[in-house]
Amino acid sequence: REKAVQDVQVGRTYVLCPGTVFFMGTLSQTTGQFENGFAGITPRPNVLYKCGESGSSGNGCRLLGGSFAIFGYGGDTEQTNVTFQGLTIESSQLSGVIAANAGDLTFIDCIFKNHESSGPVNIVFDSQLVRRLSQRNDNLHGDLHGHSESHFPDFLVDSREGERHLQGSTALTTLTMTFKQCIFEGNKLISAQANSGMVTSATPETILVFDDVIFRDNDYGDPTLQIPGAAI
Repeated sequence: REKAVQDVQVGRTYVLCPGTVFFMGTLSQTTGQFENGFAGITPRPNVLYKCGESGSSGNGCRLLGGSFAIFGYGGDTEQTNVTFQGLTIESSQLSGVIAANAGDLTFIDCIFKNHESSGPVNIVFDSQLVRRLSQRNDNLHGDLHGHSESHFPDFLVDSREGERHLQGSTALTTLTMTFKQCIFEGNKLISAQANSGMVTSATPETILVFDDVIFRDNDYGDPTLQIPGAAI
């Protein structure tokens, strides 16, 4: 449905069914498709995803497992005015949310829980890198149906070498992420090599806003762990 929308300036609202577990798929490095579950959500501008009509986390919309629940990348299209309300993002294999594009993403009354291999939120936005990837692969369009086989893995490992010379990017230079009345619970770092916090930002081009957020029963070990960028 979202893929068919051409005018993203018109606001859209998608209501997830209450009391539903959405088993997220695992991204295949061979086919570039999601297997054994739903593809991760890749939002576009002016969209609201909420759990039930009230948008309350108490309605029980769980995005469970898989590679990730939300992948904020859409080529040159900045993801402005994007809101997720009342979702529970749980036990993702990589990170629950991978944010990689300019714009503003807001999470209201969302729960991030039981992540172990990496933090629930991983921000790897880089305006130069995003522009470079868009130029190299026109097939990464920010829809709900999977990603490129060849460039998605490169992006996850943040391959910047030899790309800093790119000039004239038209991409926005800032990503703002707001967490309001959210809960982070039961997340833990099981390997020091994971090099991650609960919320990790690898770039100064990110603005993080936390408003009435609860952190409980999380374990990230040694507080002196060296993490590139900034992290909670």
